[in-house]
Amino acid sequence: MGIRKGFIVLPFLAALLGVLAACLPKPDEPVEYLQQPDSITIQVRVVDLAASDLEQRLTVPEFTLYGDGTLIYTTERAPSRLLQTKLPDDAVRELLEFIVDAGFLNFSYRQPEPDWRDRRPTTYIYAHTLALANAVSAYAVDTNLPANAGDEWDQFRALREIAERLRAIDPVALGGSKPVEFVPEAIVLQVRSFGEPPYEGDPDFVSANEINLAEIVPLGSAPTEHLVEGQLAGELWGNFGAVSNGHVPPVVSPIEQGDRNFLIRFLPILPYEENFPEFDIQ
Repeated sequence: MGIRKGFIVLPFLAALLGVLAACLPKPDEPVEYLQQPDSITIQVRVVDLAASDLEQRLTVPEFTLYGDGTLIYTTERAPSRLLQTKLPDDAVRELLEFIVDAGFLNFSYRQPEPDWRDRRPTTYIYAHTLALANAVSAYAVDTNLPANAGDEWDQFRALREIAERLRAIDPVALGGSKPVEFVPEAIVLQVRSFGEPPYEGDPDFVSANEINLAEIVPLGSAPTEHLVEGQLAGELWGNFGAVSNGHVPPVVSPIEQGDRNFLIRFLPILPYEENFPEFDIQ
């Protein structure tokens, strides 16, 4: 596992679209996928492109479905929690068939952008079958289009239906296990020290005696990323990281140790992040 990387679109997708289009399953054929725990079958990431580069990089995927049926996700009812469940093979295949039948594997990466007055996030969706993989980005995918919007918006409409289907998933109704809180085996701490609070008012300091922050960020040091693994990672995440959100950066926790003050972001490392799709986020 490595620290989260930047995002660039998978280079082989364009070639696959042309070479493997003929290999797409027929309507009466089941969709096959790589049933391995380290393969990424479906992923959704929501990014605010107006945020800083750091905030974009720290965005946690809101939906990651692995080939063995493991699902790590957030829900519409509790967007501040990362949950984990296990879906049976037929449920994974049903989701993939819904995406394939919508034509997703042939969609353009860049979709037309609705004229939305307020700032909206961009949704990135990835799906991978044995025949083909594709990644698509859509700005303000939850937008209600005008009634006179033309055929050029058909893919956008389908993406909105896909996003809504995935966000409303009920694992138990699909035969999956009861969701539990996701506990990462590793987290990245982004730590910096400060003298005066970088915001109005006094921060509500919390305690983090489990780790020596002065060793991570000596006096005069620049902000530092620090990898924590094992039991300590789970403990820190349970104490602080659960307030993070699937589509915004984790909340910054002000922490006081000794005579120094620190600001920390807690970023979970999801399983097999090295295999995650890399989106062209710009």
